[in-house]
Amino acid sequence: MDKINCVVDPDDRIEFTHVYCYGGKTVMDLQVFVGDTMNDVALGYEEMKALRKRLKKVMKVIKGAEVLDGN
Repeated sequence: MDKINCVVDPDDRIEFTHVYCYGGKTVMDLQVFVGDTMNDVALGYEEMKALRKRLKKVMKVIKGAEVLDGN
């Protein structure tokens, strides 16, 4: 999957490097840039839902990926 660059906050940048199905769950590998600090994050489907409020604009971009969990 191509990287998806989205601006969440003016100082934050998130790159979605992989979206894939693992064990029936949708998993995303993220690189989260907060200011100049980069953090690699792996999110499961439940964590994605928990972050939906903050990542609302991002989730619209990757909405199609959610079907990977089989629901």
